[in-house]
Amino acid sequence: FILAVIFQDVESIVAFTGSYAGLGIEFLFPTLLLIQARFELNKIDRDFHEKYSNPYASPFRHCCWPLVILIWCTFSLGFVTLHMSGNIDLITILVDYIDSDSRNPILSHSGGS
Repeated sequence: FILAVIFQDVESIVAFTGSYAGLGIEFLFPTLLLIQARFELNKIDRDFHEKYSNPYASPFRHCCWPLVILIWCTFSLGFVTLHMSGNIDLITILVDYIDSDSRNPILSHSGGS
């Protein structure tokens, strides 16, 4: 209630908290927990994966996947920040890109004879 009295645009506050908190809850914190858990497990027993087999292991258990998720999180954070600042409109950029491709005679699909 106090935020609604102080700030005139409550929708922007909801978008801000939903975007950044959602990004942290969905991507950042689970990935950081996974990295820390793997680090602690390797400190305790380096041969853990050779000793024990998990038939339900994830196909995404390779060490590169947390890095991929952190990179995705960084790009998402950048796009959300640009979108919320009003400096970028992704739909306009995509439409302009598609229009520029359709005007290019090499990329256009119209056949002429």
